[in-house]
Amino acid sequence: MNRVIIKKILPVLLALLLLPACNGTANTIAQKNNTPTSTSSNTSTTTPQPVFPAFSDWRAAYMAKDQSVHAVTLDGKSDIAGPILTQYTDQVNSVNDEISPDGHTFAYTSLTSFNIINLQTGIPANFTNLNPPFGDVSTAFWSQNGQYLAVGDNEQGIGIITMANNTDITLPLHLTSDQQILLIGWIDASHVAIYTYVGTENNGRYDFESVSVPDGHQTLIASLPHNVWNGNLFDPTISPDGRQILVSNSPYRYYPFTPQVAVINTQTEQVRYFPNIVRQTGGNFTTIAWRPGYPNSVAVSSGANFYAWELNLATDSATNLAKGWYPTAWSPDSKTLILIAEIFGDSITPPFSIEAMTFDSQMHVASQIILTNAAYGFPFVGFIKTSG
Repeated sequence: MNRVIIKKILPVLLALLLLPACNGTANTIAQKNNTPTSTSSNTSTTTPQPVFPAFSDWRAAYMAKDQSVHAVTLDGKSDIAGPILTQYTDQVNSVNDEISPDGHTFAYTSLTSFNIINLQTGIPANFTNLNPPFGDVSTAFWSQNGQYLAVGDNEQGIGIITMANNTDITLPLHLTSDQQILLIGWIDASHVAIYTYVGTENNGRYDFESVSVPDGHQTLIASLPHNVWNGNLFDPTISPDGRQILVSNSPYRYYPFTPQVAVINTQTEQVRYFPNIVRQTGGNFTTIAWRPGYPNSVAVSSGANFYAWELNLATDSATNLAKGWYPTAWSPDSKTLILIAEIFGDSITPPFSIEAMTFDSQMHVASQIILTNAAYGFPFVGFIKTSG
């Protein structure tokens, strides 16, 4: 691996294995001001409790050293410890998709199984049919309505869990024996997006497909030729409304590398390229965070220079937000961006820091608050609220 990243390590490994051997408006976020990041004095409840108390505001969730889930307010003033997740590991692999859209349910893997727990009640889901015929769960994505959870093993298996009755099915995909797929996320309530590599190592393509649920019918959305998208195709990330997939590539071994950035429209099948964004950022995105309700706004970090950027897809431009911080998710109200200070790697060990960058109505940075310096695991796992 040519670099270290925050969370999405498995898709990079998949990219190696794949080689055969809305109503929002466009916006530009003003460059970060020179006000130093502050750490709020907060009220911290460090003793884990079976359930969180009721709160209706969105709070950032992270894992503590004792394997308990913490919920910290976005102003950094309150940090509450919730339930302990036994044998919690880092294997569920998607930025801000471990916690359901309503903020109530957390999906994670243990050393031996895939688990779902209700954070309001502390009660785990009791599956009536959960015995996936595919391998270990590596990726998980909630549908936009929160009624379904799609899980994948980064090999050939995709399962759909129905939350109403805790049952699951496996999608009947049509793949060759050596084909491997990556689950990207939900297009809508009845379609998920995947991509796979087809062809030889030096003469192939990346196929993006829509898969209907539950019959598994596959429809090609777009193909990206490997001779253009050389190196690794890194971690395609779908927008919250399911209409766009942001794609970038990264260097790999001795292969020629030309950075590329594009967006695939899942409805029209159009592929748009962004040469100016490539020139400004260097491409090679290590984290990607789509902004809810703003189809032209995406926060990314670049592996070329380790800067955080806000991309404006409408103008093919980028604005620098910070250096050494890695955007991971926007809050559901689109006002606050969560960033991580540290990066995963063999020589990087926890604890990690999490920052909240909040913007005013003119899209200037209004505040930068360190929410915690004691995160473990991902370290950020999503947004929680237990009432409302």
